[in-house]
Amino acid sequence: MFCFLFLSSTVQADEYYHFDSIAIKSKGFMEASKISMDRSQSLTEDLESQKRLSKKIRETSSMLSSQDLSKWDLVISNAYEKNAMASQEFLNSFVMDYSGHYENHTGNYLKAHPKAVSCKPSPFGNSCKGTDISESIAKKLDANEELQKGIDEVMARTWPKTSLPSKQFPTIALTGTEHFISLDIFAQSLFGKKIAGHHKWYEQQYQKLDTNAEQGKKAAKDLYQEFESRLQQDKQTIEKALKVLIKKRKKKDPRYLSLGYCGNPAETGGCAGKDITQEVLKEIIEYKKSKKIILKAQ
Repeated sequence: MFCFLFLSSTVQADEYYHFDSIAIKSKGFMEASKISMDRSQSLTEDLESQKRLSKKIRETSSMLSSQDLSKWDLVISNAYEKNAMASQEFLNSFVMDYSGHYENHTGNYLKAHPKAVSCKPSPFGNSCKGTDISESIAKKLDANEELQKGIDEVMARTWPKTSLPSKQFPTIALTGTEHFISLDIFAQSLFGKKIAGHHKWYEQQYQKLDTNAEQGKKAAKDLYQEFESRLQQDKQTIEKALKVLIKKRKKKDPRYLSLGYCGNPAETGGCAGKDITQEVLKEIIEYKKSKKIILKAQ
């Protein structure tokens, strides 16, 4: 995550150092780096999760031809972009300030070694000649109270919050709205590989377009409509299989008499009604007739 900005040299001298070696040998640097890397990884994972949520809503809004979900996707997408931008700005400042403290103090210590050169030992045998002063500099850094004070200030900074808006949506009726299946989970479970193929196809075709030209803009619009059409075909297959299952189960399980779709993931508020996604998913792949419909379309 952190890097020193000094240039390396392979010139031989009586003394040599390398900033990677100094960092590795500095207990304080390594401890702080681990904490920061863990926080950075957690932040990155949160942002990736938000990006996936926006993608899910885009898929379900296309499948259900829902303008309300399309608008919600825009809200979530904008919130993600804002979070990503704020996080990147924070990380840039964090890295520069953190590394800057170490670079400045390391540079001061190197003034006492004017003839020392930067040399990185080779893993196939040390090609650096002279005395390696990396460890001695690392010890001085760890004992430097002024440096530690600066690092403590950087480490104490509050990391960005990456929450998304949340809103409950109405269930879109199939036979009713008391119960629902989460369409994003349902579609990914049954057609995940196929949907990934839709995205790959769309991205490949989009890259071929000149969207700066008027003709390219129209082609991009037509392309996205075709992408949506493919998703809608998958939803139609799901609905066909559901109707076969409902016909079989409605007399014994009244929940099927009031079942609909939820296009809003639970993480962004879900839908009104009771979620029976997993129960329906289990039954649709166990019932021979509905399973046959799904397998034929995969």
